[in-house]
Amino acid sequence: MSENENLRLDRIETTLENQGGRLDRIETTLENQGGRLDRIETALGNLITEIKIYDGKLDAYQKASQQVVNIAFGLLATAALSVIIPAVLNK
Repeated sequence: MSENENLRLDRIETTLENQGGRLDRIETTLENQGGRLDRIETALGNLITEIKIYDGKLDAYQKASQQVVNIAFGLLATAALSVIIPAVLNK
């Protein structure tokens, strides 16, 4: 082989070694990102669970609030009738 070919092969070898180092760094970075994604997935799963619990509590609160409103209207109607009926019947 000529000297030019040897120099060219040396440059190619150096380039390949550099690329191998870059690939190792990329692999490490991807592994780190995979770990981060796992933690994000776990956190998201926990948030979904908490939201489901909150939704259940909110539903119960809404039903209870509606019952309180119904009782209040019932009491108002009863109070109004307890005033109106005696007034009409005593005339």
